[in-house]
Amino acid sequence: MTAPSNGAVDGIITKIFKGGFRDGLGKPYNPSIARVGSGQGAAVKSVSLDLMVQQIFKDAGDQGVVEGRIQACKVKLGKLGVEIQDINNRLAALARGGFMKKGWEVR
Repeated sequence: MTAPSNGAVDGIITKIFKGGFRDGLGKPYNPSIARVGSGQGAAVKSVSLDLMVQQIFKDAGDQGVVEGRIQACKVKLGKLGVEIQDINNRLAALARGGFMKKGWEVR
C-alpha cells in the first residue's frame, strides 16, 4: 500500500499491528509487512526493509541461521502457491458462471 506521507504509512502499519485483518471466513490474520522508504518511525522500525537487510548480512556468517531462513522462505512460498491456485480456481469458477463452493464469497 502507499500513502501520501511517511507518517500516514506508519499509521496504517501501526493499525495493522494492533488489529490485523480478517479473511473471507472472518478468521484474524497478520500479514507479512516490509516497510520500504525513508522516514520510518520507531513504532514500525521492526518491519523496515533496511533493518531486515542489515539483519540478513549480520547473520550471513552463521550458515545454520541462513539455511533456516531459506527453509522458512520455501515453506512460505509453497503456502503462497497453494493460495494462488485456490484464487485462480475461484476466478475460473466465477468466469464460467458456475456454482461456488460453500465458504466462497464474492466481495
